[in-house]
Amino acid sequence: MRTTTKGYNPLFLGTNYAIDYPTLTGEVKNHALNEGEIFDFTHFSLVMNKETKFAVYSIAIIDKSKFRRIKRKNSWHYDPRIGKDNQVGNELYAQNVWDRGHLTRRYDVCWGAQAKQASHDTFCWANIALQHHDFNTGVWNDLENWLLAYVKDGRKMIVTTGPIHRDSDIEYCGVHRPSGCKIKVPYGFWKSITFVDQNLNLMTLAFIIRQYNKAGGNLDSRLKPLKTYQVPLTTVTKETGIEFDRKQYDTNPLFFFTNPIMTAREIQMPEAYLIEEKSDMIVDRNL
Repeated sequence: MRTTTKGYNPLFLGTNYAIDYPTLTGEVKNHALNEGEIFDFTHFSLVMNKETKFAVYSIAIIDKSKFRRIKRKNSWHYDPRIGKDNQVGNELYAQNVWDRGHLTRRYDVCWGAQAKQASHDTFCWANIALQHHDFNTGVWNDLENWLLAYVKDGRKMIVTTGPIHRDSDIEYCGVHRPSGCKIKVPYGFWKSITFVDQNLNLMTLAFIIRQYNKAGGNLDSRLKPLKTYQVPLTTVTKETGIEFDRKQYDTNPLFFFTNPIMTAREIQMPEAYLIEEKSDMIVDRNL
């Protein structure tokens, strides 16, 4: 199990709740920069996609007991380890409806003695992706707030985030710039949270939000754009090619594959539930 003193720490929740890094399969594995090299930042780590120029995922550790209020400085910058050619810069975010959407949220990692550095690190272009303004400031921001509020003060959490890409993703090269840049707006984004609940049980929740209508996949008829859906973690794997620690699948309350209980209740598989407020999230189930 890989360990580091700067970025993601698999033992962050405790030695009895170790959560290893996500692993890549199939196409996303082939497209990962430097064969899936993990780049460490303060309180988070990420893997880059050399084709999309966005992160495959960004995984963060959050300690709510040590939060600090750090002034936002918008210190946008490239990471020289990753290379400027492998990151999308400000040229695609100017004078348009596309926001510089953080994958790992700045506020979430502003904790502990390194809070200022963590805040700065989140403004690296490697941690940013094209998010529609209505998406970034609306449903995405709401989800981030719900998840942070759900885990009680003083507890720790792991939050993993990434884009979902489809063959139908639209190319966007910026205002008044010629086409052919091969940068495409992600179909949507996913986010998962893993934490230890008040009964000392590990728990993992997963969510998907679509950005726009133009797409073509097995979820498209069920998931409306700009709506938050709670899904099985396996759904994220099927949509992205990212595999998670076995314990995260085992502690997720939703089902991907059919079973006698779900069949009897005529619940469509895989499960996907519209989440319009924090209280809609499914955590404990008595089946």
